[in-house]
Amino acid sequence: MKAVILLVEDDLVLGQSLKEGLTDADYDVIWVTTAHEIVSQKLTRKVDAALLDVGLPDGDGFSVAQTLLTKRPELPVIFLTARTEAEDRLRGYELGAVDYIPKPFLLRELLLRLERVLEKTLVLEAANQAQLQVVVLPRGAVYDPAALAIKFADAVTEALQLHDNTILRTLIARAPSAISRDDLLALTWGKEGNPRSVDNAIVRLRTIFKRIDLDPIKSVRGLGYQWDV
Repeated sequence: MKAVILLVEDDLVLGQSLKEGLTDADYDVIWVTTAHEIVSQKLTRKVDAALLDVGLPDGDGFSVAQTLLTKRPELPVIFLTARTEAEDRLRGYELGAVDYIPKPFLLRELLLRLERVLEKTLVLEAANQAQLQVVVLPRGAVYDPAALAIKFADAVTEALQLHDNTILRTLIARAPSAISRDDLLALTWGKEGNPRSVDNAIVRLRTIFKRIDLDPIKSVRGLGYQWDV
């Protein structure tokens, strides 16, 4: 199924060009030129990401973003704007935008950044929606994500830290796909995290699995980690 992109751009030439470029990249595009159109349409269709111009004839993209994120806090919002002052960028990120792209920009750059944002969204959704049951491991061990614990055959239970449990649950839910360190960081610690936090969590998990001589978390060079039992 195609991802649906809400494009808010009042420049008719640029808007048409972006719509065509996004459509050619296999996105389904809803293009509007005013803030009023968003309110009147009430976003009846599911939108996977929003591309917002800041300067609009009946308002600004900041207000539009605030409206959208109030209704859909998880919606990825990307600003496309000629307003490049530091205060404007900070305001955009403070409102919850995932990216802020100054004009002019290359279509290829926008497509790459949009693709990256949507990939992260899929990871987050997979982790949030995954309802893992108890996972049976070798040598009589089991992983119970609801209990945040790995239980061994000798009745010993290893409690997991909350973030470690989230990472393990996500790796298993996404197997056999590998997940980047950045995606795991965004999922567990958000903007305040440190990339080393992910590596340290992996070390702790691997240490636990060594108890049953198991190494199920593989490092994927240049990407991140993968669950491979």
